[in-house]
Amino acid sequence: QQLVSSNLYNTVRRAELEVVERHTHSLPVSYVPPGMDATVAYPVLDFRFKNNLNSYLLICSMVEGDTLTFQLYGKK
Repeated sequence: QQLVSSNLYNTVRRAELEVVERHTHSLPVSYVPPGMDATVAYPVLDFRFKNNLNSYLLICSMVEGDTLTFQLYGKK
């Protein structure tokens, strides 16, 4: 699950959406560069972002083999 939240976090950052809540791991992780991680420990820690676009936001996630991909669609 942690890889999922970090992957979504980095997708949200690249889309320049507003990050409302993010928590880094307490120890370094190997799957993203330092400071680029996000952890979720429900119900204590969460990753939340806001659609700050003036239009809809479509979130697509896909798993192919061992690869998870997020795609965000909307108007800038």
